Amino acid sequence: MKIVEAWQSGYNGSGIIVSVVDEGLQTDHSDLDANVRDMFDGHYDFVDSDSDPNPPFNLG
Repeated sequence: MKIVEAWQSGYNGSGIIVSVVDEGLQTDHSDLDANVRDMFDGHYDFVDSDSDPNPPFNLG
């Protein structure tokens, strides 16, 4: 995959957006909250057909 070469060329992942398709994404979890975009910025809940990807219960 030539990862070292990519890093040496200046690529570091900055500005990359990753999408997650899951049945529930707990956006306020301490491992994720600093890196999850605002609630209505690109989220879609296919189960409830709304923009809140959080599961209907606390996983916590």
